[in-house]
Amino acid sequence: MIMLGPMPSPCIGICKMNADGSLCIGCGRSAAEIKDWPSYDGEQKLDAFRALRKRREETGYGVPVLGYPMATLDRIILGSLDDAQAQWSIGVPGAAVEFNGKDGSLLTARLWEYGGEVRGGQGGVRVVLDHGAQKIKMIGQANAKGLIGRIDLCLYTRKAAMSNRRVLSEIGPDVEALRTGDRQGVLFDLGLGLPHIDYCVRVEEAGLVALLRQQKGKPVLGEDRTVLDTLRRASPHRVLLTRMGRVEVWSPIPAIDGETPVGPHSHLDPELIAKGAAIDTDSHLPETLYRLISLTLSEAIPEVVPSAKVAAQ
Repeated sequence: MIMLGPMPSPCIGICKMNADGSLCIGCGRSAAEIKDWPSYDGEQKLDAFRALRKRREETGYGVPVLGYPMATLDRIILGSLDDAQAQWSIGVPGAAVEFNGKDGSLLTARLWEYGGEVRGGQGGVRVVLDHGAQKIKMIGQANAKGLIGRIDLCLYTRKAAMSNRRVLSEIGPDVEALRTGDRQGVLFDLGLGLPHIDYCVRVEEAGLVALLRQQKGKPVLGEDRTVLDTLRRASPHRVLLTRMGRVEVWSPIPAIDGETPVGPHSHLDPELIAKGAAIDTDSHLPETLYRLISLTLSEAIPEVVPSAKVAAQ
């Protein structure tokens, strides 16, 4: 018997059987498979993930929770921190930040027991993988070749909830900034009303801090766009926070009609957010989950760990 270590559960919180009671519309398992899951060993769970992948294609039930031992997925994710071709992102269609090393800057990575972080010349990312405290769901969407190019790190909506502020708010010094020298900068939450993301700017310049303090308690997405226009010109650090970490971007904000930088960059479309585009509606993510951090891999992987890879562990 091959010892795989703990495997994830296919459950995504939609625990409802289909009309004839044969399969759960959330995970695609039968009632017997759900009941027996805790008693399965690693190989049985791996076999089940392979069956679920085929069943999902046939019935449409289920979500592509990646069928890898959790320790293996953690190694894939944390091993991508210093990969210049990997890309990390937090956000929704109207408001997002992306980090990668494609600007050619030196990447400095650091790991610890429950996660890791990496810094480059124009930004960085911190990811927290505390499976003991959080039921992390790692979900992929296969491309035309059946391979997973992006891993979405998700939590149940109730666990993912952040401040959900809707007005400009001062948080205070960013004591958890990736760089020690940035920890005196003041964080302001723009109050975009994203339930699972705090979209913040980090400000050090005294005049800009004073201006933002004058605007505290006001919506930045109203008719008066003074704050957003000022921030675009000033290009403060953008810091997006979730329950699974943060992405920081320090590069200048491009002009509205400018080109998107190759390296780390941010995106904010007030019109989309004002119209309610605060939730990512990707079809493969169920309403029970929020995507907190996404990793686009430099090399795609299968949805379920190959047998040869398991044997090599």
